[in-house]
Amino acid sequence: MKKKSKKFIPTWQYRDKFDPLSEEEWDILLSLVSKNQSEKNKIYEYFTSRTNGIAGSYFIVKSGDVYYQWSSVDDGNERIAKFDFENLKLYFELTWHLKYWFLVDRHYGGTNPPLKVSQSYIFDLIKKLTCPLGIHSNLLLKWCMFYNITEAIEYLIKDDSVISDLDPLNINNYNYYNIDRFEKVFLQNPNISNYLVSKKDPVTIRIVKRIMEKPLPKDLEREDIERFNNIVKTLGIIPDITKEQFVEYVKTGNSTMVKLAIDNKIIKLTQSDSYLLFLAVQNGYTEIVDLLVKNPKIDVNYKNCKSLIYAAYYEYTEIVKALLSRPDIEFDPKKVLKYADVESKKIIEDYLKKSGKGTTIS
Repeated sequence: MKKKSKKFIPTWQYRDKFDPLSEEEWDILLSLVSKNQSEKNKIYEYFTSRTNGIAGSYFIVKSGDVYYQWSSVDDGNERIAKFDFENLKLYFELTWHLKYWFLVDRHYGGTNPPLKVSQSYIFDLIKKLTCPLGIHSNLLLKWCMFYNITEAIEYLIKDDSVISDLDPLNINNYNYYNIDRFEKVFLQNPNISNYLVSKKDPVTIRIVKRIMEKPLPKDLEREDIERFNNIVKTLGIIPDITKEQFVEYVKTGNSTMVKLAIDNKIIKLTQSDSYLLFLAVQNGYTEIVDLLVKNPKIDVNYKNCKSLIYAAYYEYTEIVKALLSRPDIEFDPKKVLKYADVESKKIIEDYLKKSGKGTTIS
């Protein structure tokens, strides 16, 4: 009985069981990224040298008309991509422009290099790919986010295999993507967030829950924050929140969780919680101040209106307006105006005139 030959899978361990690319094939690939023969030789050596660290993360072999390429991730696991030659050409050029050219060109060292081509050129290359995108998303999506190529991100994110790579349960990939960058893209780009939310799949819900776990970026626009809060509401996410957790959310500026707790009456606030208003004011958390001020149980005059004095001094004009919106606020104008910055002073003086309370309030 004839013994069956062992079938080798295309992993790094069995790379020698496959054929190398021919000189002609390498010349075609290298000509895509350089016209200079000396530079092409340098690039070839960089991608094929067994002693070079990059050879493990971008090693190409073939079997017949099928080409295999390794893409290692930070935890040491391998991904093996399979191409025909036309897709290999596209992917090689994308890899070069997005990730490797500045590693070969040591001039840039550890600095963030610029793209050598336009963002639209990168996007056009990605659209020409006809192979499954999921296996390549660890390069394409990560580096498109790195360079903020918005059109490409929106295009890639609509591929289910790409989305599955962003699942917080897949923690190795999730961290590899520099996920803070992706979360910010999610928060700031309504095309991406609206598309993912419309799917209402478990991965999207887990992504949203992970964003909820920490304070939103401080440089977000208010419309971005409102949109995210609406996303949470649309997805029907109502977490369990203890009083201790609520206090921590106020301290760290997690306005989404504070809003959830208040809107869904998970936490019942009392007058003894008025110190939380000052904590929010101290840190300039405008959204949280707005939420607490609307609760009549919170004493806006806590410690002789300490919150208003602090907000006026540190130029938190939106917070000053929020505090003055409470009809039961009581303060000594002379004391507050003494410490107020120019803009806050105008707001307070205008409030005093319109309210008819004159120059002194007891």
